[in-house]
Amino acid sequence: MSHIPIKLYNLSSNPPRDALQVTFTVGTTYTIDSKWKSMDVFLVGGGAGGTLNGGGYYSGSTWCINGASGGGAGYTNTQRQIDVSINKELTINIGNGGTGGHIDVGTNGGASSITINNNTITANGGTTGTYIQPYYYGGYGGSAGGYGNIATNIDESTVAESGASNGGNSSKVSGNYGKGQGTTTKAFGETDEALYAGGGGTGGGCYGESGNRFNFGANGGDGGGGHGATTQTGTFDKNGKANTGGGGGGAGYGNYYSSHRNSAAGGNGGSGIVIIRLYKSSDRPTDIDWSENSITINQS
Repeated sequence: MSHIPIKLYNLSSNPPRDALQVTFTVGTTYTIDSKWKSMDVFLVGGGAGGTLNGGGYYSGSTWCINGASGGGAGYTNTQRQIDVSINKELTINIGNGGTGGHIDVGTNGGASSITINNNTITANGGTTGTYIQPYYYGGYGGSAGGYGNIATNIDESTVAESGASNGGNSSKVSGNYGKGQGTTTKAFGETDEALYAGGGGTGGGCYGESGNRFNFGANGGDGGGGHGATTQTGTFDKNGKANTGGGGGGAGYGNYYSSHRNSAAGGNGGSGIVIIRLYKSSDRPTDIDWSENSITINQS
């Protein structure tokens, strides 16, 4: 990773006097300018991939296949008033999003972290969902992925569930599966800031003698969650949004002969993000316009 001093980056036409926000979308090292004495940090881990489609049962001549659950969003972590008056070197890591499942469940998201003076602050990645009969439970993390019910009729509301947002749970929970972190996932925990870490939506299930009736996929959670896919083909925004920690959406349905092995893959989770706020003292100005006092670092 390269060493990036602040002087390489242009600020707005109104340069910051008392505070500066720096957003990291890639891993790097960073040197804090000597004028900054205190720091707040906000981190989001990578979102998990959505699951494959395929849990269910065979009844007479009819296959009933679950909707595929969404991946859990990355966890968020806010820490305030970190002394940076002496130690100025930061190491930033951005968690990767997990991979959507195809012939297996998806993979988990990676952790995002920031290290200063050998002390590391971490936001863990989200976890993919799992099949525990009779449901595909949503992944867990910052916000939960939607759960997949068995498709037995054309009412998609009984099969696919939208991903949770702002730290929320799925409507179906088993152990940790289907759980969110239970606290806000807005930046720095502040009401007026951007929302991150939306859970992935459930993919569509199918049923019928040849699996030819299907249920629509559900929306991803606000804050970057991927949309659950409906079918194996077609364009669905099933990947979690980059640098939000959003969970991947569940896969579209497979047919009754090969169940999940004929399903498209679940969506990939979105990568994480790290944001820091730098201050000249431990006192916090209350009237900062961060849009005028911010820079983004998007190259390593």
